[in-house]
Amino acid sequence: MAAHFSGLTDGSTFTLGLNNYQILYNDAAYRPADGSTFITLTTITALEAWRQIHFGSIDNSGDGADLNDFEKDGLPNLLEYAFVLHPKQNSAGQLPSPQKVGNNFVASFAQPAGVSGVTYGAEWSETLLSGSWTEVSDTGAPPQHTFSVPIDNKPKLFMRLKVTSP
Repeated sequence: MAAHFSGLTDGSTFTLGLNNYQILYNDAAYRPADGSTFITLTTITALEAWRQIHFGSIDNSGDGADLNDFEKDGLPNLLEYAFVLHPKQNSAGQLPSPQKVGNNFVASFAQPAGVSGVTYGAEWSETLLSGSWTEVSDTGAPPQHTFSVPIDNKPKLFMRLKVTSP
């Protein structure tokens, strides 16, 4: 099967079916003996494709590193990817917010379409002190995520969302 793509340059990415690919010209491991151009298609993850789109590289480094906060809004890139936020614009107020539902403090949201390769989690604390955070179980049915903590007689209750990538 042959396919024709125009406008693709070395390192650019494209999606075909459910897979993302990166174009690599003249990869040394596959360069033909006659010196002609050889194109290697490398499958990349959805997160790598996101990095390529926003930072020009699939690498988890520099401006595109998972823990980098490019625009200094308090949200690292991995969190921006997981909630389909723009990593170069202030997105601080766009995360799901926990709410009081009955006698529970609940954070609930649907995993955005196209986001994969991450794990969502939550923790709660009464004090915000290091070591005081307790894991919250996800009781939602995919793609929904629901994290709920009974309020009981707690004078204060804080919840934070976590996103991890293997």
